[in-house]
Amino acid sequence: MFICLGPSSADLDYHEIGRSISTLMSNPEFHGIAYRAEGRKELLSAINEFLDSSIVLPPGNWDRNSLLPFEDLKAKSDAIRRRQSRVALPKITADQKALLDSDGDGDGWKKKDDPLRRTKIPFGGLYNDIKRRFPHYLSDFRDGIDGQCLAAAIFMYFAALSGAITFGGLMADKTNNLVGISETLIATSLSGIAFALLSGQPLVIVGATGPLLLFDESLYTFCLTADIDYLTMRVFIGIWLLIIALMVSFFEGSVLVKLFTRFTEEIFASLISLLYIVESVMKICKIYYKHPMMSLMSYAHEYCLAVNDTMPCSFTTVLSLVENSTVSPLLNTTARNFTTGLETALLEKANQNSNSSGHSNSTGMSTYFEPPVQNEPNTALFCTILALGTFFIAYYLRQFRNSKFLGRSARRALGDFGVPIAIVLMVGLDYFVPGVYTEKLKVPEGLSPSAPDVRGWIIPPTGLERSFPVWVGFASVVPALLVYILLFMETHISELI
Repeated sequence: MFICLGPSSADLDYHEIGRSISTLMSNPEFHGIAYRAEGRKELLSAINEFLDSSIVLPPGNWDRNSLLPFEDLKAKSDAIRRRQSRVALPKITADQKALLDSDGDGDGWKKKDDPLRRTKIPFGGLYNDIKRRFPHYLSDFRDGIDGQCLAAAIFMYFAALSGAITFGGLMADKTNNLVGISETLIATSLSGIAFALLSGQPLVIVGATGPLLLFDESLYTFCLTADIDYLTMRVFIGIWLLIIALMVSFFEGSVLVKLFTRFTEEIFASLISLLYIVESVMKICKIYYKHPMMSLMSYAHEYCLAVNDTMPCSFTTVLSLVENSTVSPLLNTTARNFTTGLETALLEKANQNSNSSGHSNSTGMSTYFEPPVQNEPNTALFCTILALGTFFIAYYLRQFRNSKFLGRSARRALGDFGVPIAIVLMVGLDYFVPGVYTEKLKVPEGLSPSAPDVRGWIIPPTGLERSFPVWVGFASVVPALLVYILLFMETHISELI
């Protein structure tokens, strides 16, 4: 679909522009270039190539009969080309057929094996992968020292790290912190190292994805409903995954990847992008729900209720309470400073009440009362700025790659590292604005599970909190088969791309 936007008062015939585009798109060569073009320059080059291979007639009253000779010449040239190709086919001798059917391309190179052809022997595809990759195994390590490879490795590191942290945080929310950032980081690291050392396609990034997040969320909900230990069931699903993967490799099931179409690849790519967008919007909506934008009196009322629901909460009372406290210099026109002073003043008031009741402690007033994080001013708007800022910086740095500024290497570097640059800039902005509360990811200190009080790193197959039914271990083959289909399609689609 071509959409042309322009002023209504311009002396242009937009219908003629549409007819011109229709003529261009009817040409197969231009049609293919137009769909692959990423910028204005490529489209202009395609138009110039189209004009070079076209017959351009000057303006005038051309009769259709006068154009017939051009059509006759074109038809005759096509007929001559077809006749010559038919005459050339019988000239292929038996010796030439033998040369064409033999291994090689005529220049001394052996004919490449088709990796998607069945060998009809057990683990034949695995054997061919090992045979094809083994001669290049050492060179892969030597080539990694190259500067371009190091830049690509750094980019892949940030891609894997950001994905692991993002999906780890989402999994922690979906699974009540049974699987969190620590688990996704360690799993991404170990599986990435093993996959890079032993796989036939070491450039594939292994990690948590959107479909697997949806699967884990559904599995956790099912386990809660059926009163089944979620982590133990995950152990049995992993065991069945290993068995299914060995069976597929035994029967060369990887050849089914040739049935995947471009439509299948685009579905998975759209699903992952859509999941990122939906989760980001939902997270911002939750922030607006927890920290809604309210008037100054509403903030004061919330802090009053946090300390004592019987404390008078009129605006005059609140102002006098802050002015008579030790934090009165903080009181100014900003809402953040007002609530900061109000919170401290209410803490003093609460501790005075506690001391008058005979409760004293020398450790400080925060011992008596530490209110939970109430509605914080500017939090919702600031989080919106951080989210949109990250997106627009990454997007425009990606577009900057096709611009005319700086050198080619600088543009490519900024385009490749647009996402980590955007994340670092927005995290720095959040760090240098300490007056606004923003929710941070909860990462355990050191190498510890996300919920150390619930479990350790080793999950017993017999169950954590309750005995695990034996029949559930065998029934886990059904979800294992479903998740293997996801893994199979995601891995092979990535290898095809």
